Amino acid sequence: MKQQINEFTTRTTNQARAFAGRTGAETRNVLERAANGLIGAKRPAEQLADKSLKLTGIAHKTFEKLVKLQLRGFEAGIDAGAKRLRLAAEADSLKGFVDAQIELFPVARERITSEARELIGIFVGTRDEVFKTVKGTDKKQARKSPAKKKVVAKKTA
Repeated sequence: MKQQINEFTTRTTNQARAFAGRTGAETRNVLERAANGLIGAKRPAEQLADKSLKLTGIAHKTFEKLVKLQLRGFEAGIDAGAKRLRLAAEADSLKGFVDAQIELFPVARERITSEARELIGIFVGTRDEVFKTVKGTDKKQARKSPAKKKVVAKKTA
């Protein structure tokens, strides 16, 4: 009887050890998969944070460019206004005044056109930087973007 109890105890102990070994190994596998999942989730979060910082930088640079352009336009407008007033003060007659003002039209048009071109350049540059940041420079991503579908008019009978 003592031998049967010893065999039973030995078998039970061996089974418990095997079960504990399997449970420990399975627990380690589950924890390892969970850790890999967390590491995998960390990368997109880091990418999102990185792109957010880059986009914020682009917004700040664009705002700075726009403020500087506005300031230059304001200063140029004040200078042009002062020049027009000076010409008005120096004019000998109404005809001389009008002729002097007309001569300044091409200069004013060129200034305004130049500022508009610079403004468009700022917006185009900003758009390009934003697209580059959001999409990345990966050529595979660019190829995966869906093409625009052509709209086909239906014929009516």
